[in-house]
Amino acid sequence: MRLLVVSEHYAPTAHTEAFCTARFARALAAAGIDVTVVTSGPGYVRETPQDPSPTWADEGGVEVVRLPTPRPRPWKALRTAWTRCVRPRRMKWWHDDARRRALALHAARPFDLVVTRHEPDRVAWIGHALAATGVPWVAFFPDPSPPCLHPPPYGPGAPRDTRERADLDASQRWWDAAAAFAWPSVRLARAHARALGREDAPQLVVPHGGGVATEGDRGPATHGDARPGARRPSDGIVLVHTGLWMRGRVSDAALAALRAAAAHAAALGVPFRVDLVGPPKPADEARVRAAGLASAVRFRGWMPQDDALAALRDATAALLLEAPMDEGVYLPSKFCDYARSGRPVLAFSPAEGTVADALGAAHPGLLGQTEASATAGLVAFVERLAAAGDAGLASWRAPEPGRYAPDVVAAGFLRDVAPVLRARGSEAGGPRVGEA
Repeated sequence: MRLLVVSEHYAPTAHTEAFCTARFARALAAAGIDVTVVTSGPGYVRETPQDPSPTWADEGGVEVVRLPTPRPRPWKALRTAWTRCVRPRRMKWWHDDARRRALALHAARPFDLVVTRHEPDRVAWIGHALAATGVPWVAFFPDPSPPCLHPPPYGPGAPRDTRERADLDASQRWWDAAAAFAWPSVRLARAHARALGREDAPQLVVPHGGGVATEGDRGPATHGDARPGARRPSDGIVLVHTGLWMRGRVSDAALAALRAAAAHAAALGVPFRVDLVGPPKPADEARVRAAGLASAVRFRGWMPQDDALAALRDATAALLLEAPMDEGVYLPSKFCDYARSGRPVLAFSPAEGTVADALGAAHPGLLGQTEASATAGLVAFVERLAAAGDAGLASWRAPEPGRYAPDVVAAGFLRDVAPVLRARGSEAGGPRVGEA
């Protein structure tokens, strides 16, 4: 079976979706699928570095086509301006180039399936062009798309003006050609399908494939559940949060709960620290100081992916901070990394949501999103560590971490997409979908 993945970002570009897409493509290749990826090259986003982690030292059996970034920068800007004049709004030079390259690759040696990933409403235009040639297309949504469909506080949840309605109308026309939609979580699939009015299309659930620290990354690790040696209370508490630390995601209630947990740990004589792994911003540092957490929070800055995963494995617990929401429709990719690290998980997440579904309502690390509930949960964690050490924290670990292993995610995708391809009459060469 020949499969094409189209995504603006792909490893080693230091972007969350780049890492998730690379793990997905590599796992499919390991399952015997002939995978080609069309993506951007270095410099596509100037501010985004290339990740030097050894994990990305080779392509892992995937044929990767990286479209070079136009040089110099004024020429790149001119190319994007021209593209937006003749193509749908929000397109960049890359989308036009990627569409032409994908069509040329398909004409030279036809694909049996195309999967579009990031940015979903823009690469959908490319998926639509390929679907017009007869190849089945699965449109994957890592997040709500177009951006106006993000629920509060990330977005309005619906179009607000003529421009946003035009974005949604254009996307709907492209998605009409999709053989199926794919989403990281059931809740996001349901919410987005309702917003799009697309309950009639096949819906696949494809979780993010989580990363795990590998052999040689500051100690031993095992597939699916990497755990350090036993931790004593005197070693202190180190909570690690990876990714962006932003005001909409980090509420005042979460900061107050962390402050209370730090004070409680100090009263017990247990050192307490929160390590933030990700690009720091002056505004975030100012909020931490204003919350009285300057002595407890350490901004460690951006890290290569392998180093970030090793920091998770060495932590006392992984800290997840979700924006306050009535229903948590997202599956944060960092949560999949947290689960696979084998470390306890402390989640400032809605009581009704994807993370709550994954952990279970009775999980002691599900903190809720009020100051009272989060404080109670964090204090209970501190007291348990002080009393029993690392050995007493088993119930705080995420259940079934293996479900986020990339090979498991890929196998589930192949199983679920098989009926879609059979319905479309696709004849795949090589390993049969669902039998890999």
